[in-house]
Amino acid sequence: MWPLPRHPSDAPGASYSPASGSAGDAETTSRADDAPESARNGDGYGEEAERYTRSRRWHLQLIAISLVGLALRIGYVLLYRRHAAPTGDAFFYHYQANLLVSGKWFINPYQYFYFRHAVPAADHPPLWTLVLALASLVGVKSFFGQILWSCLVGSVAVWLVGLAAREITGPRTGLIAGGIAAVYPNFWINDGSLLSETLVLALTALTVLMFYRLWNRPTFSRAGWLGCACALDALARSELVLLVPVFVIGAGLLVRRQGVVRRLGFCAMAALAAGATFVPWYAYNQSRFSNSVPLSSQLGVTLATANCNATYYGKLLGYWSLGCALRVHTTKGADPSVQDHEYREAAIHYAERHKSRVPVVVAARLGRELDLYRPLQQIDLEWSILARPRLPAYIGMGAYYLCFVLAIAGLVVLRRRRIPVSPFVAFMVVTLLVAAATFGQTRYRTALDAAIVILASVAISQFFSPTERRQRRGKHALRSATVSTPSTETSDHDRSNPDATGGPETGAHSLAGHVEAEPWPAKTSRSQAVDHLPGGASGGG
Repeated sequence: MWPLPRHPSDAPGASYSPASGSAGDAETTSRADDAPESARNGDGYGEEAERYTRSRRWHLQLIAISLVGLALRIGYVLLYRRHAAPTGDAFFYHYQANLLVSGKWFINPYQYFYFRHAVPAADHPPLWTLVLALASLVGVKSFFGQILWSCLVGSVAVWLVGLAAREITGPRTGLIAGGIAAVYPNFWINDGSLLSETLVLALTALTVLMFYRLWNRPTFSRAGWLGCACALDALARSELVLLVPVFVIGAGLLVRRQGVVRRLGFCAMAALAAGATFVPWYAYNQSRFSNSVPLSSQLGVTLATANCNATYYGKLLGYWSLGCALRVHTTKGADPSVQDHEYREAAIHYAERHKSRVPVVVAARLGRELDLYRPLQQIDLEWSILARPRLPAYIGMGAYYLCFVLAIAGLVVLRRRRIPVSPFVAFMVVTLLVAAATFGQTRYRTALDAAIVILASVAISQFFSPTERRQRRGKHALRSATVSTPSTETSDHDRSNPDATGGPETGAHSLAGHVEAEPWPAKTSRSQAVDHLPGGASGGG
Protein backbone atom coordinates (compact mmCIF):
# COMPACT_ATOMS: atom_id res chain seq x y z
CA MET A 1 0.00 0.00 0.00
CA TRP A 2 1.36 3.41 -0.95
CA PRO A 3 1.70 5.88 1.94
CA LEU A 4 -0.70 8.80 1.85
CA PRO A 5 0.72 12.34 1.52
CA ARG A 6 -0.17 14.84 4.18
CA HIS A 7 -1.48 17.65 1.98
CA PRO A 8 -4.97 17.23 0.53
CA SER A 9 -4.07 19.14 -2.63
CA ASP A 10 -2.04 16.10 -3.69
CA ALA A 11 -5.27 14.26 -4.49
CA PRO A 12 -5.46 13.50 -8.23
CA GLY A 13 -7.24 16.19 -10.15
CA ALA A 14 -8.00 18.24 -7.06
CA SER A 15 -6.58 20.96 -4.89
CA TYR A 16 -7.77 23.01 -1.98
CA SER A 17 -9.94 25.86 -3.15
CA PRO A 18 -9.45 29.13 -1.26
CA ALA A 19 -12.87 30.33 -2.30
CA SER A 20 -14.41 27.39 -0.47
CA GLY A 21 -12.53 28.24 2.68
CA SER A 22 -9.57 25.87 2.32
CA ALA A 23 -5.99 26.41 1.22
CA GLY A 24 -5.72 25.95 -2.52
CA ASP A 25 -3.48 26.58 -5.48
CA ALA A 26 -5.99 28.33 -7.78
CA GLU A 27 -4.96 25.95 -10.57
CA THR A 28 -8.27 24.13 -10.30
CA THR A 29 -11.49 24.82 -8.50
CA SER A 30 -12.42 21.23 -7.74
CA ARG A 31 -12.13 19.93 -4.21
CA ALA A 32 -10.81 16.62 -2.93
CA ASP A 33 -14.31 15.85 -1.70
CA ASP A 34 -15.48 15.83 -5.34
CA ALA A 35 -13.11 13.00 -6.21
CA PRO A 36 -14.54 9.52 -6.76
CA GLU A 37 -15.31 7.48 -3.68
CA SER A 38 -12.57 4.99 -4.54
CA ALA A 39 -10.00 7.79 -4.60
CA ARG A 40 -11.16 9.22 -1.29
CA ASN A 41 -11.08 5.82 0.40
CA GLY A 42 -7.68 4.93 -1.02
CA ASP A 43 -9.08 2.04 -3.13
CA GLY A 44 -7.66 3.31 -6.41
CA TYR A 45 -4.11 1.96 -6.49
CA GLY A 46 -3.09 3.93 -9.58
CA GLU A 47 -4.52 7.22 -8.32
CA GLU A 48 -2.95 6.70 -4.92
CA ALA A 49 0.42 5.98 -6.49
CA GLU A 50 0.13 9.09 -8.64
CA ARG A 51 -0.70 11.19 -5.61
CA TYR A 52 2.24 9.79 -3.69
CA THR A 53 4.59 10.41 -6.62
CA ARG A 54 3.43 14.01 -6.99
CA SER A 55 3.86 14.68 -3.28
CA ARG A 56 7.31 13.10 -3.17
CA ARG A 57 8.42 15.10 -6.20
CA TRP A 58 7.30 18.33 -4.53
CA HIS A 59 9.12 17.55 -1.30
CA LEU A 60 12.30 16.69 -3.18
CA GLN A 61 12.08 20.02 -4.99
CA LEU A 62 11.72 21.87 -1.69
CA ILE A 63 14.65 19.97 -0.21
CA ALA A 64 16.74 20.91 -3.25
CA ILE A 65 15.82 24.57 -2.72
CA SER A 66 16.83 24.27 0.95
CA LEU A 67 20.18 22.80 -0.07
CA VAL A 68 20.73 25.72 -2.44
CA GLY A 69 19.99 28.02 0.50
CA LEU A 70 22.52 26.11 2.62
CA ALA A 71 25.18 26.44 -0.07
CA LEU A 72 24.52 30.19 -0.33
CA ARG A 73 24.82 30.59 3.44
CA ILE A 74 28.06 28.65 3.61
CA GLY A 75 29.45 30.72 0.74
CA TYR A 76 28.54 33.92 2.56
CA VAL A 77 30.19 32.69 5.76
CA LEU A 78 33.38 31.67 3.94
CA LEU A 79 33.54 35.03 2.20
CA TYR A 80 32.62 37.38 5.06
CA ARG A 81 32.70 35.55 8.41
CA ARG A 82 35.52 33.01 8.23
CA HIS A 83 37.79 34.92 10.61
CA ALA A 84 35.11 36.63 12.69
CA ALA A 85 35.40 36.72 16.47
CA PRO A 86 32.39 36.47 18.80
CA THR A 87 31.16 39.78 20.18
CA GLY A 88 28.01 41.04 21.86
CA ASP A 89 25.09 38.64 21.86
CA ALA A 90 26.99 36.16 19.69
CA PHE A 91 29.67 35.94 22.42
CA PHE A 92 26.97 35.28 24.99
CA TYR A 93 25.23 32.54 23.01
CA HIS A 94 28.43 30.82 21.89
CA TYR A 95 30.15 30.58 25.24
CA GLN A 96 27.00 29.94 27.27
CA ALA A 97 26.27 26.94 25.04
CA ASN A 98 29.77 25.55 25.56
CA LEU A 99 29.54 26.14 29.32
CA LEU A 100 26.16 24.42 29.38
CA VAL A 101 27.66 21.25 27.90
CA SER A 102 30.48 21.37 30.47
CA GLY A 103 27.92 21.33 33.30
CA LYS A 104 27.62 25.05 34.09
CA TRP A 105 23.94 25.71 33.52
CA PHE A 106 22.92 29.10 32.10
CA ILE A 107 25.55 31.30 33.72
CA ASN A 108 26.85 34.64 32.48
CA PRO A 109 29.84 33.89 30.22
CA TYR A 110 31.23 37.42 30.60
CA GLN A 111 31.36 37.11 34.38
CA TYR A 112 32.83 33.64 34.18
CA PHE A 113 35.61 34.26 31.66
CA TYR A 114 36.67 37.70 32.86
CA PHE A 115 36.11 37.40 36.62
CA ARG A 116 35.68 33.66 37.21
CA HIS A 117 32.29 34.20 38.82
CA ALA A 118 29.52 31.70 38.08
CA VAL A 119 26.65 34.20 38.06
CA PRO A 120 23.19 32.89 37.03
CA ALA A 121 22.03 34.57 33.84
CA ALA A 122 18.79 34.89 31.93
CA ASP A 123 19.86 37.71 29.63
CA HIS A 124 18.23 35.80 26.77
CA PRO A 125 15.61 33.05 26.61
CA PRO A 126 17.18 29.56 26.54
CA LEU A 127 16.20 28.04 23.21
CA TRP A 128 18.98 29.31 20.94
CA THR A 129 21.57 28.42 23.58
CA LEU A 130 20.14 24.90 23.68
CA VAL A 131 20.31 24.59 19.89
CA LEU A 132 23.97 25.64 19.92
CA ALA A 133 24.61 23.29 22.85
CA LEU A 134 23.57 20.41 20.58
CA ALA A 135 26.41 21.37 18.25
CA SER A 136 28.81 21.64 21.18
CA LEU A 137 27.64 18.25 22.44
CA VAL A 138 28.78 16.55 19.21
CA GLY A 139 32.12 18.36 19.26
CA VAL A 140 31.38 21.55 17.30
CA LYS A 141 32.67 24.05 19.87
CA SER A 142 34.50 26.65 17.78
CA PHE A 143 32.80 29.89 16.86
CA PHE A 144 33.20 29.23 13.13
CA GLY A 145 31.89 25.69 13.51
CA GLN A 146 28.80 26.90 15.30
CA ILE A 147 28.22 29.51 12.57
CA LEU A 148 28.11 26.63 10.08
CA TRP A 149 25.66 24.90 12.42
CA SER A 150 23.58 28.07 12.33
CA CYS A 151 23.60 27.91 8.52
CA LEU A 152 22.21 24.38 8.75
CA VAL A 153 19.41 25.64 10.99
CA GLY A 154 18.79 28.41 8.46
CA SER A 155 18.33 25.88 5.66
CA VAL A 156 15.79 24.04 7.81
CA ALA A 157 14.02 27.38 8.21
CA VAL A 158 13.85 27.67 4.40
CA TRP A 159 12.17 24.27 4.29
CA LEU A 160 9.65 25.30 6.95
CA VAL A 161 8.83 28.53 5.10
CA GLY A 162 8.01 26.46 2.02
CA LEU A 163 5.79 24.10 4.02
CA ALA A 164 3.95 27.02 5.62
CA ALA A 165 3.25 28.73 2.30
CA ARG A 166 2.09 25.44 0.79
CA GLU A 167 -0.41 24.99 3.59
CA ILE A 168 -1.91 28.40 2.84
CA THR A 169 -2.42 28.38 -0.94
CA GLY A 170 -0.83 25.27 -2.36
CA PRO A 171 2.33 23.60 -3.72
CA ARG A 172 3.40 26.28 -6.21
CA THR A 173 3.30 28.96 -3.51
CA GLY A 174 5.38 26.74 -1.25
CA LEU A 175 8.17 26.39 -3.79
CA ILE A 176 8.15 30.11 -4.52
CA ALA A 177 8.33 30.96 -0.80
CA GLY A 178 11.14 28.47 -0.26
CA GLY A 179 13.05 29.97 -3.16
CA ILE A 180 12.69 33.51 -1.85
CA ALA A 181 13.69 32.46 1.68
CA ALA A 182 16.74 30.64 0.32
CA VAL A 183 18.17 33.77 -1.32
CA TYR A 184 16.71 36.55 0.86
CA PRO A 185 19.82 38.39 2.19
CA ASN A 186 18.28 39.50 5.48
CA PHE A 187 17.92 35.83 6.39
CA TRP A 188 21.35 34.50 5.52
CA ILE A 189 23.10 37.52 7.02
CA ASN A 190 21.56 36.54 10.37
CA ASP A 191 22.63 32.93 9.87
CA GLY A 192 26.23 34.06 9.63
CA SER A 193 26.03 36.13 12.83
CA LEU A 194 25.23 33.31 15.31
CA LEU A 195 22.20 35.20 16.61
CA SER A 196 18.82 33.86 17.66
CA GLU A 197 17.08 35.37 14.62
CA THR A 198 18.05 32.22 12.70
CA LEU A 199 15.85 30.21 15.04
CA VAL A 200 13.15 32.91 15.05
CA LEU A 201 12.73 32.49 11.28
CA ALA A 202 12.27 28.73 11.61
CA LEU A 203 9.82 29.05 14.51
CA THR A 204 7.81 31.82 12.82
CA ALA A 205 7.34 29.59 9.79
CA LEU A 206 6.43 26.69 12.09
CA THR A 207 3.82 28.82 13.86
CA VAL A 208 2.24 29.88 10.55
CA LEU A 209 2.25 26.25 9.41
CA MET A 210 0.53 25.05 12.60
CA PHE A 211 -2.05 27.85 12.45
CA TYR A 212 -3.19 27.07 8.92
CA ARG A 213 -3.13 23.34 9.50
CA LEU A 214 -5.52 23.91 12.38
CA TRP A 215 -7.64 26.25 10.28
CA ASN A 216 -7.84 23.80 7.37
CA ARG A 217 -8.46 20.65 9.39
CA PRO A 218 -9.19 21.50 13.04
CA THR A 219 -8.28 18.93 15.69
CA PHE A 220 -7.31 19.24 19.34
CA SER A 221 -3.84 17.88 18.70
CA ARG A 222 -3.22 20.59 16.11
CA ALA A 223 -4.42 23.25 18.54
CA GLY A 224 -1.89 21.91 21.03
CA TRP A 225 0.93 22.02 18.49
CA LEU A 226 0.02 25.61 17.65
CA GLY A 227 0.26 26.63 21.32
CA CYS A 228 3.59 24.84 21.62
CA ALA A 229 4.97 26.60 18.52
CA CYS A 230 3.94 30.01 19.89
CA ALA A 231 5.67 29.28 23.19
CA LEU A 232 8.84 28.20 21.39
CA ASP A 233 8.80 31.54 19.56
CA ALA A 234 8.88 33.32 22.93
CA LEU A 235 11.64 31.02 24.19
CA ALA A 236 13.75 32.15 21.25
CA ARG A 237 12.99 35.89 21.53
CA SER A 238 11.12 37.04 24.62
CA GLU A 239 9.10 39.82 22.94
CA LEU A 240 7.35 37.22 20.78
CA VAL A 241 5.40 36.16 23.85
CA LEU A 242 2.93 38.80 22.66
CA LEU A 243 1.99 36.41 19.86
CA VAL A 244 0.73 33.75 22.26
CA PRO A 245 -2.65 35.31 23.16
CA VAL A 246 -3.27 36.25 19.51
CA PHE A 247 -2.79 32.71 18.25
CA VAL A 248 -4.39 31.03 21.23
CA ILE A 249 -7.57 33.08 20.77
CA GLY A 250 -7.37 32.67 17.01
CA ALA A 251 -7.23 28.91 17.46
CA GLY A 252 -10.82 29.02 18.64
CA LEU A 253 -12.35 31.98 16.87
CA LEU A 254 -11.13 31.38 13.33
CA VAL A 255 -11.71 27.66 12.88
CA ARG A 256 -14.68 26.90 10.65
CA ARG A 257 -17.78 24.78 11.00
CA GLN A 258 -17.24 24.16 14.72
CA GLY A 259 -19.57 24.64 17.66
CA VAL A 260 -18.93 27.08 20.50
CA VAL A 261 -17.86 24.37 22.95
CA ARG A 262 -15.40 22.88 20.51
CA ARG A 263 -13.95 26.31 19.68
CA LEU A 264 -13.40 27.00 23.38
CA GLY A 265 -11.78 23.60 23.63
CA PHE A 266 -9.30 24.53 20.91
CA CYS A 267 -8.44 27.74 22.79
CA ALA A 268 -7.97 25.82 26.04
CA MET A 269 -5.79 23.17 24.39
CA ALA A 270 -3.55 25.80 22.75
CA ALA A 271 -3.24 27.70 26.04
CA LEU A 272 -2.39 24.55 27.99
CA ALA A 273 0.25 23.52 25.48
CA ALA A 274 1.82 26.99 25.53
CA GLY A 275 1.82 27.06 29.32
CA ALA A 276 3.34 23.60 29.57
CA THR A 277 6.15 24.69 27.23
CA PHE A 278 6.86 27.79 29.34
CA VAL A 279 6.75 26.15 32.76
CA PRO A 280 10.21 24.49 32.92
CA TRP A 281 12.13 27.70 32.14
CA TYR A 282 9.92 29.83 34.39
CA ALA A 283 10.23 27.42 37.33
CA TYR A 284 14.00 27.20 36.87
CA ASN A 285 14.34 30.98 36.98
CA GLN A 286 12.21 31.26 40.10
CA SER A 287 14.81 29.23 41.96
CA ARG A 288 17.71 31.43 40.81
CA PHE A 289 16.63 35.07 41.10
CA SER A 290 15.17 37.38 43.74
CA ASN A 291 12.52 38.79 41.42
CA SER A 292 10.34 36.92 38.96
CA VAL A 293 11.98 36.35 35.56
CA PRO A 294 9.41 34.73 33.24
CA LEU A 295 11.58 34.75 30.10
CA SER A 296 14.61 37.04 30.34
CA SER A 297 16.16 39.75 32.48
CA GLN A 298 17.12 41.90 29.49
CA LEU A 299 14.13 44.23 29.25
CA GLY A 300 15.50 46.79 31.70
CA VAL A 301 18.90 47.22 30.09
CA THR A 302 17.28 47.29 26.62
CA LEU A 303 15.04 50.17 27.69
CA ALA A 304 17.99 51.92 29.31
CA THR A 305 20.04 51.82 26.08
CA ALA A 306 17.13 53.34 24.15
CA ASN A 307 16.14 56.18 26.50
CA CYS A 308 18.82 58.84 26.87
CA ASN A 309 19.98 62.05 25.24
CA ALA A 310 21.90 60.25 22.48
CA THR A 311 18.80 58.36 21.28
CA TYR A 312 16.32 61.21 21.85
CA TYR A 313 18.23 64.13 20.32
CA GLY A 314 21.40 63.02 18.57
CA LYS A 315 22.25 61.22 15.35
CA LEU A 316 21.20 57.97 17.02
CA LEU A 317 17.58 59.13 17.21
CA GLY A 318 15.39 56.03 17.41
CA TYR A 319 18.39 53.70 17.86
CA TRP A 320 20.31 52.56 20.95
CA SER A 321 23.54 53.42 22.74
CA LEU A 322 25.42 51.25 25.20
CA GLY A 323 26.68 54.36 26.94
CA CYS A 324 23.14 55.10 28.08
CA ALA A 325 23.03 51.90 30.13
CA LEU A 326 26.55 52.31 31.46
CA ARG A 327 25.56 55.62 33.06
CA VAL A 328 22.75 54.03 35.07
CA HIS A 329 23.69 53.34 38.69
CA THR A 330 22.70 49.84 39.83
CA THR A 331 23.22 47.95 43.06
CA LYS A 332 26.67 46.38 42.99
CA GLY A 333 26.57 42.65 43.52
CA ALA A 334 22.77 42.41 43.11
CA ASP A 335 21.43 39.57 41.04
CA PRO A 336 20.36 40.26 37.41
CA SER A 337 16.65 40.45 38.22
CA VAL A 338 17.23 43.31 40.68
CA GLN A 339 19.50 45.17 38.28
CA ASP A 340 16.95 44.67 35.50
CA HIS A 341 14.34 46.42 37.66
CA GLU A 342 16.72 49.32 38.33
CA TYR A 343 17.52 49.75 34.64
CA ARG A 344 13.82 49.73 33.84
CA GLU A 345 13.03 52.39 36.43
CA ALA A 346 15.81 54.65 35.11
CA ALA A 347 14.54 54.33 31.53
CA ILE A 348 10.94 55.06 32.47
CA HIS A 349 12.01 58.04 34.57
CA TYR A 350 13.97 59.50 31.64
CA ALA A 351 11.06 59.03 29.23
CA GLU A 352 8.68 60.76 31.66
CA ARG A 353 10.99 63.75 31.91
CA HIS A 354 11.13 64.06 28.09
CA LYS A 355 7.51 63.43 27.17
CA SER A 356 7.52 66.04 24.44
CA ARG A 357 10.15 64.07 22.52
CA VAL A 358 8.49 60.66 22.85
CA PRO A 359 6.30 60.95 19.69
CA VAL A 360 9.32 61.97 17.59
CA VAL A 361 11.44 59.16 19.04
CA VAL A 362 8.73 56.54 18.52
CA ALA A 363 8.28 57.64 14.90
CA ALA A 364 12.04 57.36 14.34
CA ARG A 365 12.08 53.90 15.93
CA LEU A 366 9.30 52.68 13.66
CA GLY A 367 11.00 54.23 10.66
CA ARG A 368 14.25 52.46 11.46
CA GLU A 369 12.46 49.14 11.98
CA LEU A 370 10.83 49.39 8.55
CA ASP A 371 13.90 50.87 6.80
CA LEU A 372 12.06 54.12 6.17
CA TYR A 373 14.14 56.45 8.36
CA ARG A 374 17.84 56.89 7.63
CA PRO A 375 18.20 53.41 6.09
CA LEU A 376 21.75 54.04 4.84
CA GLN A 377 22.84 55.20 8.28
CA GLN A 378 21.20 52.07 9.68
CA ILE A 379 23.41 49.92 7.47
CA ASP A 380 26.52 51.80 8.61
CA LEU A 381 25.55 51.44 12.28
CA GLU A 382 24.90 47.73 11.96
CA TRP A 383 28.20 47.28 10.15
CA SER A 384 30.13 48.94 12.98
CA ILE A 385 28.14 47.41 15.85
CA LEU A 386 26.95 44.03 14.57
CA ALA A 387 29.49 43.45 11.77
CA ARG A 388 26.74 43.10 9.13
CA PRO A 389 28.58 43.53 5.79
CA ARG A 390 27.47 46.55 3.81
CA LEU A 391 27.08 45.04 0.33
CA PRO A 392 24.78 42.18 1.39
CA ALA A 393 22.88 44.67 3.57
CA TYR A 394 22.29 46.97 0.58
CA ILE A 395 21.01 44.02 -1.48
CA GLY A 396 18.88 42.94 1.45
CA MET A 397 17.31 46.39 1.70
CA GLY A 398 16.32 46.34 -1.96
CA ALA A 399 14.90 42.82 -1.63
CA TYR A 400 12.95 43.91 1.44
CA TYR A 401 11.34 46.86 -0.36
CA LEU A 402 10.32 44.65 -3.29
CA CYS A 403 8.93 41.88 -1.08
CA PHE A 404 7.05 44.40 1.05
CA VAL A 405 5.15 45.70 -1.98
CA LEU A 406 4.40 42.15 -3.11
CA ALA A 407 3.29 41.26 0.42
CA ILE A 408 0.58 43.92 0.28
CA ALA A 409 -0.71 42.29 -2.92
CA GLY A 410 -0.53 38.91 -1.18
CA LEU A 411 -2.73 40.19 1.63
CA VAL A 412 -5.31 41.33 -0.91
CA VAL A 413 -5.25 37.89 -2.57
CA LEU A 414 -5.84 36.09 0.73
CA ARG A 415 -8.65 38.44 1.70
CA ARG A 416 -10.38 37.86 -1.63
CA ARG A 417 -10.11 34.11 -1.11
CA ARG A 418 -11.46 34.48 2.43
CA ILE A 419 -8.32 33.01 3.96
CA PRO A 420 -7.51 34.56 7.36
CA VAL A 421 -4.64 37.04 7.41
CA SER A 422 -4.60 37.54 11.18
CA PRO A 423 -1.24 35.74 11.68
CA PHE A 424 0.50 38.16 9.34
CA VAL A 425 -1.21 41.17 10.87
CA ALA A 426 -0.16 39.90 14.30
CA PHE A 427 3.51 39.71 13.26
CA MET A 428 3.33 43.27 11.93
CA VAL A 429 1.65 44.64 15.06
CA VAL A 430 3.99 42.88 17.49
CA THR A 431 7.08 43.98 15.54
CA LEU A 432 5.97 47.61 15.52
CA LEU A 433 4.93 47.59 19.19
CA VAL A 434 8.31 46.23 20.25
CA ALA A 435 10.16 48.75 18.09
CA ALA A 436 8.06 51.63 19.45
CA ALA A 437 8.87 50.59 23.02
CA THR A 438 12.59 49.95 22.48
CA PHE A 439 14.39 50.81 19.22
CA GLY A 440 14.47 49.92 15.54
CA GLN A 441 16.95 47.36 14.22
CA THR A 442 16.88 45.21 11.10
CA ARG A 443 17.41 41.86 12.78
CA TYR A 444 14.52 42.47 15.19
CA ARG A 445 12.27 42.46 12.13
CA THR A 446 12.95 38.79 11.31
CA ALA A 447 9.50 37.48 12.25
CA LEU A 448 7.87 40.16 10.12
CA ASP A 449 10.30 39.44 7.27
CA ALA A 450 9.20 35.80 7.34
CA ALA A 451 5.57 36.89 7.03
CA ILE A 452 6.48 39.28 4.20
CA VAL A 453 8.24 36.52 2.25
CA ILE A 454 5.25 34.17 2.55
CA LEU A 455 2.80 36.88 1.49
CA ALA A 456 5.02 37.88 -1.43
CA SER A 457 5.04 34.27 -2.61
CA VAL A 458 1.23 34.25 -2.51
CA ALA A 459 1.12 37.29 -4.81
CA ILE A 460 3.66 35.82 -7.24
CA SER A 461 1.87 32.48 -7.30
CA GLN A 462 -1.43 34.20 -8.02
CA PHE A 463 0.04 36.19 -10.89
CA PHE A 464 1.47 33.09 -12.58
CA SER A 465 -1.45 30.77 -11.84
CA PRO A 466 -3.12 29.17 -14.90
CA THR A 467 -6.50 30.59 -13.89
CA GLU A 468 -5.12 34.11 -13.73
CA ARG A 469 -3.40 33.70 -17.10
CA ARG A 470 -6.63 32.44 -18.68
CA GLN A 471 -8.50 35.43 -17.31
CA ARG A 472 -5.92 37.86 -18.69
CA ARG A 473 -6.01 36.15 -22.10
CA GLY A 474 -9.81 36.27 -22.10
CA LYS A 475 -9.86 39.99 -21.30
CA HIS A 476 -7.27 40.63 -23.99
CA ALA A 477 -9.26 38.60 -26.56
CA LEU A 478 -12.49 40.50 -25.85
CA ARG A 479 -10.72 43.85 -25.90
CA SER A 480 -9.05 43.00 -29.23
CA ALA A 481 -12.35 41.88 -30.71
CA THR A 482 -13.98 45.10 -29.57
CA VAL A 483 -11.44 47.54 -30.95
CA SER A 484 -10.53 45.74 -34.18
CA THR A 485 -13.92 46.16 -35.98
CA PRO A 486 -13.19 47.25 -39.58
CA SER A 487 -14.55 50.66 -40.53
CA THR A 488 -16.97 50.73 -43.48
CA GLU A 489 -18.17 53.59 -45.63
CA THR A 490 -21.88 54.32 -45.33
CA SER A 491 -23.72 56.09 -48.09
CA ASP A 492 -26.13 58.96 -47.55
CA HIS A 493 -28.95 56.62 -48.57
CA ASP A 494 -27.91 54.07 -45.90
CA ARG A 495 -27.74 56.76 -43.25
CA SER A 496 -31.25 57.86 -44.04
CA ASN A 497 -32.59 54.29 -44.22
CA PRO A 498 -32.83 52.76 -40.76
CA ASP A 499 -33.64 49.37 -42.27
CA ALA A 500 -30.31 49.31 -44.05
CA THR A 501 -28.08 50.20 -41.14
CA GLY A 502 -30.15 49.28 -38.12
CA GLY A 503 -30.66 52.93 -37.17
CA PRO A 504 -28.27 55.60 -35.90
CA GLU A 505 -27.24 53.58 -32.80
CA THR A 506 -24.69 54.97 -30.44
CA GLY A 507 -22.92 53.98 -27.22
CA ALA A 508 -23.16 50.41 -25.92
CA HIS A 509 -25.71 49.28 -28.54
CA SER A 510 -23.49 50.38 -31.40
CA LEU A 511 -20.49 48.70 -29.76
CA ALA A 512 -22.45 45.50 -29.35
CA GLY A 513 -23.33 45.62 -33.04
CA HIS A 514 -19.68 45.86 -33.99
CA VAL A 515 -18.80 42.92 -31.78
CA GLU A 516 -21.55 40.86 -33.40
CA ALA A 517 -20.19 41.69 -36.84
CA GLU A 518 -16.57 40.88 -36.02
CA PRO A 519 -15.59 37.24 -36.57
CA TRP A 520 -13.82 35.60 -33.62
CA PRO A 521 -10.30 34.22 -33.96
CA ALA A 522 -9.86 30.80 -35.49
CA LYS A 523 -10.51 27.78 -33.25
CA THR A 524 -12.12 30.02 -30.61
CA SER A 525 -15.87 30.33 -30.33
CA ARG A 526 -17.41 33.46 -28.92
CA SER A 527 -18.76 31.55 -25.92
CA GLN A 528 -15.29 30.17 -25.20
CA ALA A 529 -13.78 33.64 -25.28
CA VAL A 530 -16.43 35.00 -22.94
CA ASP A 531 -15.88 32.04 -20.61
CA HIS A 532 -12.28 33.20 -20.24
CA LEU A 533 -13.56 36.27 -18.41
CA PRO A 534 -13.69 36.28 -14.58
CA GLY A 535 -16.88 34.56 -13.55
CA GLY A 536 -17.61 33.22 -17.07
CA ALA A 537 -20.26 34.77 -19.22
CA SER A 538 -21.65 36.80 -16.38
CA GLY A 539 -18.37 38.66 -15.92
CA GLY A 540 -18.65 38.39 -12.15
CA GLY A 541 -15.58 38.29 -9.95
